[in-house]
Amino acid sequence: MNEDISPQPGKRLGLTAYLLAGIPFFAVSFGVCFANRDEPVLFGFPFLLTYLIFWICATPLFLWLADRSARQ
Repeated sequence: MNEDISPQPGKRLGLTAYLLAGIPFFAVSFGVCFANRDEPVLFGFPFLLTYLIFWICATPLFLWLADRSARQ
């Protein structure tokens, strides 16, 4: 199990990898402006807290997908 995880020299990441990695960043950074509401309550929490927890939990999935697209 000696898998080399370092990037290959001279290989550039594709646009898809950057877009997939950027989705959670923009969702957390700029989506807060639109999700900042007190009234809708999901699972007993304000919507903003639920929104942020969702994106924090979904970020590893997006980064994994970006890594998979970069390795192809």
